[in-house]
Amino acid sequence: PIGRPYLTLLIDVFSGCVLGYHLSYKAPSYISAAKAITHAIKPKSLNNGLDVELQNDWPCHGKIETLVVDNGAEFWSESLEHACREAGINIQYNPVRKPWLKPFVERFFGTINQLFLKDFPGKTFSNILEKEEYKPEKYAVMRFSTFVEEFQRWIVDVYHQESNARETRIPIKRWQQGHEALPPLDMNEAEELRFKMIMGVKFKRTLTRNGFKLEDLMYDSTALADYRKRYPQSKASSKKVIKVDPDDLSSINVYLEEFERYLKVPCTDTTGYVRNLGLYKHRVIKKFRREQTREQRNDLGLAKARMAIDERVQQEQEVFNTTKSKR
Repeated sequence: PIGRPYLTLLIDVFSGCVLGYHLSYKAPSYISAAKAITHAIKPKSLNNGLDVELQNDWPCHGKIETLVVDNGAEFWSESLEHACREAGINIQYNPVRKPWLKPFVERFFGTINQLFLKDFPGKTFSNILEKEEYKPEKYAVMRFSTFVEEFQRWIVDVYHQESNARETRIPIKRWQQGHEALPPLDMNEAEELRFKMIMGVKFKRTLTRNGFKLEDLMYDSTALADYRKRYPQSKASSKKVIKVDPDDLSSINVYLEEFERYLKVPCTDTTGYVRNLGLYKHRVIKKFRREQTREQRNDLGLAKARMAIDERVQQEQEVFNTTKSKR
C-alpha cells in the first residue's frame, strides 16, 4: 500500500452536484485547493481522459462568483487570496466552531463513506469501534488509478443521477434547472489558460542581472533581459510576484507592473532535468542529493583540518606576541 489519499472537492450548493475535485497523497495545501478549483471551472469531456466508459455527461463547470471555504490551513493562504482576487472570485470564510453553517461538503464526505467506500477492501474507519481488529493496509488491493476512475464513475453515473434521502431533488436535474435560469459564465480557451496560470503557487523573488532563482533553478529569457534594460529596478521594485505551476517547473510567470501582465520565463537548464519536473518531485530530489553529499563527507577529516587551522593560527599569534614583546 502506498498510503491514504486526500480528497479536496467543490460542490454547487443549489444543486448538490460535484463541480470538481483533486485526489493526492500529498497533505492538503494551496496546491490541492487550486487544482480542485481549476478542475471545477473547466468543461469535462465524456471520459475525462480515463479508461472507463461513463453513461452520462458531467456538464458542471463555469466561472465561480463566490467560493465558500472552511478554516483548513490550505484555504488560509496568500496564494489563494491573490489568485481569487485576480480571477474575480469572492472568498467567503465560514466562522470558526460553527459547523452547522457548512454542512454541504461534510455531508457529502459522509455520503462517500456510506455509499461508495462501504464495501471497499482497505478502507479506513472514522470510528475506532467500527474498525475493531480490521487492518486496512493488510486488505488494500485497489490501484490508485482504478480508484480514481471508479470514483468519477460513481459521481457522474450514480450520485448525480440518484435522488436525495428525502426525495426532493436529483442533483443533475437541479443543475439543469439552475443552468436554464441563470447559467454560469463559460471561459474561452485564452481565459482558461490565464486562469490556470494565476492559480499557480505565488512566490516573491528578486530580479537580478541573471534573472530569477527559484528552488536552486535559474529562469531567464531574451524578453526578460530587454525588460531589465528598458526598466532599471530599485531594491523595492526588483522584488517580483511570480506564479509557478507546481506540476511543471520548466517555466515561471512573472508579473511586470509596467505592463500590468505576466511574462512567461523559461528555465535556463539545458540538461533536460526540468522536463516533466514538478515542485514536489524537485524538492525530494534536492533532499536526496543533500543526504548523498552528507554521507560522502568525511566529517572526521574536516574536524581534524579545522583543528589544525585553529592551532596554526594560534601559533602564529603567539609568535607575533613574543616578537612584539622582545622589541
